[in-house]
Amino acid sequence: MTKSEYMEALQNKLECFNRELQQEIMEDYEQHFAEGIAAGKTEEEIMAELGSIEDMIRELPEEDIIREDADAQKERAENSMPEAGRQSNAYSGEYKAVVIDGEIADVSLEHSDDGQIHADYSSGDPDYCYYQYEENGILYLGVKRDQNSTRAAKRAVKFMLFGKTVKVDLDGSFEKSFEKTFRNVWNGGGDGDTKLQVRISARIPRVEVKTRNGDVEVQDVNPEELSVRTTSGDIAIRHVTVDRLDLNSTSGDITAEQIYSGSMDVHVSSGDMSLDNAETGSLSFQGASGDISGTRVRGNVVNVRTGSGDVELNGAFESYHIGTGSGDVDVRIKAGAKEVRVSTGSGDVEVDVTEVESTEVTVGTGSGEAVIYGSDGARYHVTKGSNTVGSGECKVLVTTGSGDAEVRRRG
Repeated sequence: MTKSEYMEALQNKLECFNRELQQEIMEDYEQHFAEGIAAGKTEEEIMAELGSIEDMIRELPEEDIIREDADAQKERAENSMPEAGRQSNAYSGEYKAVVIDGEIADVSLEHSDDGQIHADYSSGDPDYCYYQYEENGILYLGVKRDQNSTRAAKRAVKFMLFGKTVKVDLDGSFEKSFEKTFRNVWNGGGDGDTKLQVRISARIPRVEVKTRNGDVEVQDVNPEELSVRTTSGDIAIRHVTVDRLDLNSTSGDITAEQIYSGSMDVHVSSGDMSLDNAETGSLSFQGASGDISGTRVRGNVVNVRTGSGDVELNGAFESYHIGTGSGDVDVRIKAGAKEVRVSTGSGDVEVDVTEVESTEVTVGTGSGEAVIYGSDGARYHVTKGSNTVGSGECKVLVTTGSGDAEVRRRG
């Protein structure tokens, strides 16, 4: 920012104050620039000494704000509203974490190419506004209910002017007209959708994203830790590399692809989980009634627990621990597996070990059928208990309450 840009911004911020105060402050700032330049300082150094214009405006006495008639109040109020509910902000500090609370907004998180953090907000809902603040090295960005909306106060409209809350008392004849104008200006003809797009640099250690009923999309980011939580919205995440990944959805669905993580924890109450092309040290999934499907998934340990959902998994892990209350389980085991434990209360189980030379397989079902597929196509009925197949390198333990159990082994 140059001196002329700085002074122009100052003049704009002072427009709501009386003329005498405006002139006094402008002259003081001009003098400060003149003295600084005479002392050999740069414009940037002088502006740093003068500090934030917004902070200075907040210190000015409220009584110096120009008192206008109703028409002037209306015009100023209209002009103070963000154009179509849009804001764009950039942050360049060193932060140990970024916390994003979208509330009702759909949130997208992407990579920033210039090393800064960018937040672009758009909304057609006058009840909500964008906010940001910093605390203990953490940058907080989000959407919250705007207490200054006309729904919150129809007789007295409060709005922010340059860091100061200004209250405009409306008479009955003006109130209806102002509210109509307020909505037209704020909505900009939109349909009420609220969106928050955040772009982060690669050096952010931890990022948290949460929404109430908005959707979340994440792609092309690689913080050390990433946590995404939504109540009723969906989560879509792709092209992400992290040390630790936490995904949590109460009733929304989760889709993830091309994920590389040291650990991955997923909690879903009633939504479904779809995972494609992922590599992780450990994968933990807990669900109440949602289904889980995974293809081209690799890692050390996979733990899946769901109440009534189905499980379909095609992946390469050393250890498999899969359990569902009443859902079906279909698992294809890759070479290198050392331990496979699968159980279901009333669902059917299919375990494919055609690519496995030797492993220990434990299958349990309450009233469903259990089938283990080998490479030879042979059919062996296995009773409840412990069974040794072939040379003894592959041990199979099958338990069933009232269902059938079938094992196919390598010849």
